[in-house]
Amino acid sequence: MIFLLVSSLPLLISLVIIIVLYKRLRPKWIRVFTWYMLFTQIIAIVGYQYSARFKESNHFIFNSYLLVEFIFFFFIFYKSFQRKRLKKLTVALSIGFLIFTILSFLSVFAKDGFYVFNSPVYMVGSLITIIMCLLFFVSLFKSEGIINYFQIPMFWIATGILFYFVGNFIYLGFIDYIIANNLDKEGAIYRFITFTLSLLLYSLFTIGFLSNQTLKTKT
Repeated sequence: MIFLLVSSLPLLISLVIIIVLYKRLRPKWIRVFTWYMLFTQIIAIVGYQYSARFKESNHFIFNSYLLVEFIFFFFIFYKSFQRKRLKKLTVALSIGFLIFTILSFLSVFAKDGFYVFNSPVYMVGSLITIIMCLLFFVSLFKSEGIINYFQIPMFWIATGILFYFVGNFIYLGFIDYIIANNLDKEGAIYRFITFTLSLLLYSLFTIGFLSNQTLKTKT
């Protein structure tokens, strides 16, 4: 329980701040982060309580969460992209990811059951999200005129998302090697990486929400 509280602290702080700023956030679609972060915290609590009470794998809970998590991030990039071509690409990738997720869940369920974490879905979703981050930065840097990137909420948000998913992507890429060589028997490395990446993610989210207050943008 202590680990849950400590690991959730960055999220909780960011959630409190966005709730306080809720009506002042611009553009208005950024407000959906409030509900996403609240849902994320609920999933973390439910997952922990289920595992602690029933002494069983809670992976099926987090497998269900994967689809919500990535579709949410695809949505915010769709909203932030200005060019129609990038919006269409985002829609196409989202549909492709949805189809892949359904097929992967059916395959994993038939083989190992839904109680095994679906790492292929996470890896593919992470890769698509990383690509969208890079596309966002390229489109932002190509914008005409003088722009103060530090006053653009999505600059900070996309930066946090990029670091978070690159870090997790690399760790999961080596997970088979780590397990085979017993490099993280107690899960200490995993907990450290998870907390560090979460701290970075929600700290940058918070900076993005706060930078929003000095920037007037169209909704």
